[in-house]
Amino acid sequence: MPVFQPPELLQTAFVEITSDTTTTSGSYVDLLSLTITTDGGSMAEVHFTASVSNTALFGSSQQFQLVIDGSAVRGSHTRVLESVEASCAAITYRTGVLTAGSHTFKIQWLTDVFIFTARIRPVTTINEHASLLVSEITV
Repeated sequence: MPVFQPPELLQTAFVEITSDTTTTSGSYVDLLSLTITTDGGSMAEVHFTASVSNTALFGSSQQFQLVIDGSAVRGSHTRVLESVEASCAAITYRTGVLTAGSHTFKIQWLTDVFIFTARIRPVTTINEHASLLVSEITV
């Protein structure tokens, strides 16, 4: 019986929101972005998490999507029921084998009630955040 070899970690990159951030956009706009350079033949594991609120009095939805090298590959949808609440979103994704070169990972977001404001406020409250971790691993 063959012995299982877990993937080996080659590099990690991390970015997070450090100032209060908002959007009123009904179309996807960039929230977080990072780039890694690979030698090729590896994969990447992507982990995104956020806690978001909205100024809409009776609720709103916020959507997030992971974009790798310009292509959306996975999304997440969260619903905030009242303006005094926050809701969480998460995306976990493992790529296929990456080619050698530079690869850009972005998280984009929008709000469906664009007359109100979606917000991630790590300065105002510890209950709101957004972070993106990308780890390059062996196949």
